[in-house]
Amino acid sequence: MGQVVEEFEPDASPNELGVHVLLGGQVSCVPPAVVPSSESEVKRIWRELNPRFVPLWITNDWRTPNGGTTRVHLFAVGAHVTSGECEKAPIHGLLLPTTPVYGRMPQLPIVVFDILDGLTNQERNFGELQRWEPLTHLSIDFAHYRAWVDRHVHVIQQGKDAKQHVKRVDAKAQKVIKDELTARKKFNRYSLAKAMGTADRIYVPTAFGAAA
Repeated sequence: MGQVVEEFEPDASPNELGVHVLLGGQVSCVPPAVVPSSESEVKRIWRELNPRFVPLWITNDWRTPNGGTTRVHLFAVGAHVTSGECEKAPIHGLLLPTTPVYGRMPQLPIVVFDILDGLTNQERNFGELQRWEPLTHLSIDFAHYRAWVDRHVHVIQQGKDAKQHVKRVDAKAQKVIKDELTARKKFNRYSLAKAMGTADRIYVPTAFGAAA
């Protein structure tokens, strides 16, 4: 871990500052040979959340505070979108596969929605260098919760704004509110796991042809 120098000249070097410097990177639709396969998790997302989900792998090279270099691999959540579907700009310069990855060929354009950075909350606050975090089924469980919230956010807000009048809410809305409270308990468990560094959370958009 690089140490922060409290006093330095304006032209201090990265070594004096104790920081990592990004040398370059590549976003790819091809998994690096050095990372474990995410095939079962990726296929679960296609099946349960969004068939237009595109798994992405980011490789960044960094100069370390002691003058060395290190390479970091990250998993990212992408999705194939068409014109007008999303305000995010599509990513350019992607390394595309010549053969199907996990049985599919990615379609362009692709937008990046989330990146697994492998950091605990404390490490992120201290500006630690990102590290590889595999896609896990717990991460996908959290993505299901986020998708549920996206689909029911207006009813959830209705329930929050009118808890004292909950009897006036129709039966269907009451069930949604009850389900949301149950889901929130799961969210808290995922948040704790993330804070402790035992699991990452991901967001998978479900607005682009995903199953309901």
